Amino acid sequence: MSLILNTSHPGVTLQDLGRKKARELGYSKGGPLDELSYRWANYLLGNPSTTPVLEIVLGGLEMELTLDAHLSLTGADLGIETNLGVPLFPGKTWFLPRGTILISKGPRMGQVAYIGIEGGFKRQKFLESVSIPKRERIIFPKVNETLFEYDECSRSGSKMIPDQFRIVERQFDRVPYFPAYQNNDFTSERVELVKEERFDRMGAYLSASGLHYKGDQLSSEPIAIGSLQVVNPKKVIALLNDCQTVGGYPKLGVLSALGKSILVQMKPGKKFRLESISPKEAFDNYWSSLAFLT
Repeated sequence: MSLILNTSHPGVTLQDLGRKKARELGYSKGGPLDELSYRWANYLLGNPSTTPVLEIVLGGLEMELTLDAHLSLTGADLGIETNLGVPLFPGKTWFLPRGTILISKGPRMGQVAYIGIEGGFKRQKFLESVSIPKRERIIFPKVNETLFEYDECSRSGSKMIPDQFRIVERQFDRVPYFPAYQNNDFTSERVELVKEERFDRMGAYLSASGLHYKGDQLSSEPIAIGSLQVVNPKKVIALLNDCQTVGGYPKLGVLSALGKSILVQMKPGKKFRLESISPKEAFDNYWSSLAFLT
């Protein structure tokens, strides 16, 4: 049986950890924008970490359960409630009977939410992953974007995320990144960034001040997920999971995995600064944030 999406919203997609070798072939990797929240969605249910979950960016969700379901909700509070008006708060698991309809009223805190289900959602894979950007639908033109398979679940106890791991509820004024690419070719004085409204799975747009590039004109070069592309002195794009594989804009560096999670959950209009860390620090911070989940 299936979960039925009554609205096919571009921000509602099925995600696992992404396509590991896809970028070598020119495809985007895909995968969760907020990996930490994604992993918690599976951990709370006892699912393997690679289990597909539903990612909801900014809202637009309306779905119906055709079987009893034990599900988790993590990440942002997008105002999700049942057809009976019962609110579902993020950071815990829920048992919902068949026929329940879930509706998102829109962001209250954070921008990206995850709904996991015991046993996981099932769909055809490409490059060993269900994370297939909709612009690549030519590969599987008959995939139904409003129907996701899952197995019936029995009632079980509720679990919650410990408070110290709820990054959406914390206020961050600094976002960690490690300087790379053309970082040394920028002259800047206390660069302040502001997250703009424009935001999707390809990138988050940021307003900037005080950025000046003094390097040579670039040819296209390979770019990493999390790269901070400087389009002009007042515009930066933080590249996210469905971004292209090459680009010709100069780059300040790359967001750490934790930095990317912080940025995608940040509300528009939020001012922040970049905090320089080493690749080793980024690696250590990543694994320490996952230590509770292993």
